[in-house]
Amino acid sequence: MLNTRIIKYTLAVAGALLIGSQAMAQGGPPAGPPGGLGVNVVNTPLPVTVTNPTIPPSTVSLGNSAALAAAIAQALRGTPVSFKLVASKPATPYLVPVGQLLLMEYASGSCVDPSIAQLQVTTRGVETIHNFGFQVQPVPGTLGQVGQFGHLVKIYADPGTQVFFLGVLGCEITVSGQLIIP
Repeated sequence: MLNTRIIKYTLAVAGALLIGSQAMAQGGPPAGPPGGLGVNVVNTPLPVTVTNPTIPPSTVSLGNSAALAAAIAQALRGTPVSFKLVASKPATPYLVPVGQLLLMEYASGSCVDPSIAQLQVTTRGVETIHNFGFQVQPVPGTLGQVGQFGHLVKIYADPGTQVFFLGVLGCEITVSGQLIIP
């Protein structure tokens, strides 16, 4: 989120500077405060002209898409990741890659029998369990009920560890976040 703000404000400042340099390119003496000195910017970059093909369909080549994806991931400081865990016996965990920290940012799921839904993670060498609250609804035509949840979270899992979903059979969770090189 911080990187997004930095990028947004950097673009705003760059846009303001570009507009100011375009105003100077229109000609005229540099404006300044009454009785003060004007500023004349002389080292502005040269304009770039882009010509797109006029015959549809036109395409634009971005070059090496793998390098572009890597650059975006570096700018965001992580690689987006999403995974689903289903309560089962034995539990099937998500394996955090060695050398990468898992930052979980959103978790959602459902349970046929909404009694328990937990994530078990290891953060800084300490095993921790995170509980999720349900919104319970009756299942029409039955005596059963279903529980659903969706939460913004900030849960970290150490490199090379496992993330377990602890719940009763019939429960599942989908987690999204980022893999970060610490």
